[in-house]
Amino acid sequence: MLVSAWVPAGPIDAMFGAMARIMSRVTKAPPMERFAWSDATAVGKLAAEAGLSLEATTPGELAIRATSPEAYVMAGQQEHPMALAARQAAQQPEVETEVQQAMTVVLRAANEDPAAFLVHSPYVVHELRHHSGAKTARQ
Repeated sequence: MLVSAWVPAGPIDAMFGAMARIMSRVTKAPPMERFAWSDATAVGKLAAEAGLSLEATTPGELAIRATSPEAYVMAGQQEHPMALAARQAAQQPEVETEVQQAMTVVLRAANEDPAAFLVHSPYVVHELRHHSGAKTARQ
């Protein structure tokens, strides 16, 4: 089995961090703790509990492009599950505007292409296998 996970670093993570800080302030709820899916040790332990072994972890970087940082944020506000959840939680148009502006500021600062929008987001791919002696569902 392959499991891909974003590494909590880079501009996309910083963008969602900006959103989380605003949502935490508005909802008066602490930010949710995230499981360390990018951490090979944490995933290896979880895999072992499920009868799997972590065979390899391979890092990578995804180039994310759009016509502009603003266009990327606007598209994400319409499609990304985290942005949709934030919109429902806030229920206030001025908060949605504040979130969009904060996210755009982060992406403008990280933008690698002044004529459009380009950032690189780090990720890992974990390769998991059944333990050699473990029974599979077919056995």
